[in-house]
Amino acid sequence: HSMIGDYLTFIVLLFGLFCVAGNICLEGDLAGTPKTNLILLLIGTLLASWIGTTGASMVMIRPLLRANQWRSRCVHTVVFFIFLVSNIGGSLTPIGDPPLLMGFMRGVPFQWTLIHMLPVMALNVVLLLRVYRRGCGPLKLSGGGWKVDLPLMAEIVRYSLPVMFTQIFTRFTLVVNGSLILHLGSNYYVANSIATQLMNYNCLPNPGFEAATAALVGSSVGAGDWRTARQYARYAALSSMTCMTLFSIILSVFSLPLAGLFTETVLVKTLVSQVMLFMVFFEWSSGLSHVMTSAVQGTGDTKYPLYVTFASDVLMRLVAGYFFAYIVGWKLVGIWAGAVLCFMFRSLRLGRRFFSVCRKKQAELAQPAPEPQS
Repeated sequence: HSMIGDYLTFIVLLFGLFCVAGNICLEGDLAGTPKTNLILLLIGTLLASWIGTTGASMVMIRPLLRANQWRSRCVHTVVFFIFLVSNIGGSLTPIGDPPLLMGFMRGVPFQWTLIHMLPVMALNVVLLLRVYRRGCGPLKLSGGGWKVDLPLMAEIVRYSLPVMFTQIFTRFTLVVNGSLILHLGSNYYVANSIATQLMNYNCLPNPGFEAATAALVGSSVGAGDWRTARQYARYAALSSMTCMTLFSIILSVFSLPLAGLFTETVLVKTLVSQVMLFMVFFEWSSGLSHVMTSAVQGTGDTKYPLYVTFASDVLMRLVAGYFFAYIVGWKLVGIWAGAVLCFMFRSLRLGRRFFSVCRKKQAELAQPAPEPQS
């Protein structure tokens, strides 16, 4: 049934579009200027949902190649043609892309993709056409085609890799932490998952404070105003800690009915309530650690937070969490106590690093310049 009903129909549609569109030949004397190429790509993208990506590709590729035959390098134009006309453009109808036809044959409404995919398709088309026309970041588009700006790319990688590894190691630590909780029992694991989901709402203000800290500290450091950078970090940390504590208090008050939305087990609801009550007193540490991370990164140092995260996750979140949960006997609350110590250790080390660097740089700027010798 799959061979006849799905695969054969797919091939027949593909073959039909290929044969019909392959016999359509558009002629003209267009010159492959950037504006002309942009218009041809846009037309092909719009046609792809109505005559298929195969049909639009067969119809539009020859005019595009003829228009650019005078160019010595036009590979990038063909690459964007594949992106836009041969792929993204056919995402609005089952005719546009043969795999969507299989969904239509299995009961998906014909207009479903048009309704749900139009915003996504429009966004991607606009972004790709903008990149094609102007170039973007380390990839520069010139008359000679794509050029990779290696120094700029290396600078991006140098700053982004430590942040990426920080996130990877944090996720790995959470997996190991989940294994420790699972060994306490399935009820503890379920309670931890529910408590984590609820306390994510405590963190809603935090991304805004993190972004503001990184941006404002970075701009102040760039202007050489280290004193203002310190002030931004202080007020952002205070604001984050206050908001997260208030949110934590509100959620703790309603922890039992909120946990009841996820489970009817009394033990699980009790464990969730215990964890959320415990975190009322320490949720501020999470906000402080994230703001201090952004502050250090705003100075251009992305490596030090990686080292601190590694040490805090291993020594505090895992080792201390195991100690409190299994040795002391606090169980799930002990796991969260390890997380709190992790946040506090990270806040202490990163805060000390940030403010010491700020004071040092401010003192250097305050020193009078040496007088020239006659």
